[in-house]
Order: sequence, then structure tokens, then C-alpha cells
Amino acid sequence: AHFRAIETVALENFAGNSNAIIACGGGTPCFNNNMKWMNSNGITIYLKASPDEIVMRVKNEQAQRPLIKNLQREELLPFIERKLEERESFYSQAKHILLVSSLSLTTINNILTNQ
Repeated sequence: AHFRAIETVALENFAGNSNAIIACGGGTPCFNNNMKWMNSNGITIYLKASPDEIVMRVKNEQAQRPLIKNLQREELLPFIERKLEERESFYSQAKHILLVSSLSLTTINNILTNQ
């Protein structure tokens, strides 16, 4: 709870900043009305990836990631699947949802220049 409170304060410190890209942690949108705040204060983009894609990205960083650092390799995929299911209702509130598997700079540029 303490970490999430600090996280919210850090996020809200960006109020009024323009031309900033904030890559928040996966839990950030799920607490303290952060997703609502982000939608009110900027352009939100959910970079949607499959559980398998996420496992490939995080498996070599487990020691630096508190939620997964103590998991065995075989526990990682089921854990990621559960977390995505828990968080999807928050993530889906983003103004834009982009599939990581078909992501392009053109798509992101179009979103940023048409706002």
C-alpha cells in the first residue's frame, strides 16, 4: 500500500507536463484511480501483449521484478496469465489499445499527432 501511494504521488507530479512519455509499471493503472487520472491528464496507450510475449520479455529480469523474483520458470506463465486477467478491466480503459505483435512507429506517431 505504501509503494502504491508513493507511485501515485510520483505519477501526479507529472501534471501539467507536456511532451512527456511515462511508461508506468503494470500495476500503476490498477490503484488509487490512477487510470482515471492518466486518462484525464494525457493520452493513454495500452501496449497489449500475449502472456507468452510478456514471459519472453521478463524472464531474464526476474531478479529485478518484485512480483516474480521468487517464481520458478514453470510458475511464470500461469502467474502472468492471472495478472493480465486481474488487470484487464483497468488496462482496457486506455484511450488506445495497440497489439505489441503488430506495433509500428507510424501507428504511435499517428496517435500522438492526432490528439
